[in-house]
Amino acid sequence: MPEKWDDFKRSDHPSELRVRRVNPLHPMDFFYGKDFYGNYVFTLRGRLTGTLPRNPKQLAGLDIVLDTWGEGEFELRLRLIDAAQVDIFKALCANLMSATRMLQRDQHVAGLETTLRRLARWQELLKSRMEDILSRSQIIGLWGELLFFRDILLGHLAPHEALSSWRGPFGDEQDFILGSWLMEIKTQLSSSDRKIQIASAEQLDTVSGQIVICHQIIGPAGNEDPQAMSLNDLIVSVSERMGKDTAAIDNLRSVLIEFGYMKRSEYDAEKWIINERCYYLVGEGFPAIKASELVSGITEVKYSIRRESISDFLVAEDQFKDSVFGQDYSER
Repeated sequence: MPEKWDDFKRSDHPSELRVRRVNPLHPMDFFYGKDFYGNYVFTLRGRLTGTLPRNPKQLAGLDIVLDTWGEGEFELRLRLIDAAQVDIFKALCANLMSATRMLQRDQHVAGLETTLRRLARWQELLKSRMEDILSRSQIIGLWGELLFFRDILLGHLAPHEALSSWRGPFGDEQDFILGSWLMEIKTQLSSSDRKIQIASAEQLDTVSGQIVICHQIIGPAGNEDPQAMSLNDLIVSVSERMGKDTAAIDNLRSVLIEFGYMKRSEYDAEKWIINERCYYLVGEGFPAIKASELVSGITEVKYSIRRESISDFLVAEDQFKDSVFGQDYSER
């Protein structure tokens, strides 16, 4: 989202908004600005065909209005009422833009429908995130994905490129997708067995691309270890690595909410450090159950792989980076 939103001047009249186009390259006409009272405003405008949908349900701290605007046009307006929710508001706006970025410029109705669906999903997400806390296994899984994201992807990609590759929170079978490379991150405690858990028959099916498993072993650590990080600590570290790219940080918050995370003191309770990181290339002969090879009638598969059984598929980190990012990569 825009870096200068905080400095944006309020409108001159109670019935007016002072807004500016967010991104001229985006196919949808999203605008950001402020109203007369200084409230943050985010709008989507477009041509209206057919009947205007009914107003979407309200989100806590927001005023959401869908109305006609101009002649034969609509305006969906989000107004931030609760200033304490500004980070969530910015993340939501970034998510709406991300959800519609692949549409064509003339798909105004499709853009509105997609935006309304995302608003409905966020209503469900925010309600459950306020009430529920991630399980320990979910915390460890997210911690592992964030560590890989920070150490590997942000080391070789711009923040927006790295974020675009993070697909696991959106229901994709693999955690990260970059071109033809599919990356699955498996993170375990050092006290666990060395079995890699596979959640579905699609997860290691190479029909969609080349798959790499990144297996990370982490161990508990105390405050005296400068490398130790809680989940909250690691998210701060990732944000700092993004520097002054506020749009990317807003998108990061959006991805984290999709994952189920909202900052809570409980996520400071445990800290970990990484002990080991290995890469396995899923190729011919790799022990995997694949969806393309399942017997008709089997619909759900979960299994585990002994790590010692895939030692022949181990690749060095430099080889992995060369393959995924190109041999001329340089650390950022």
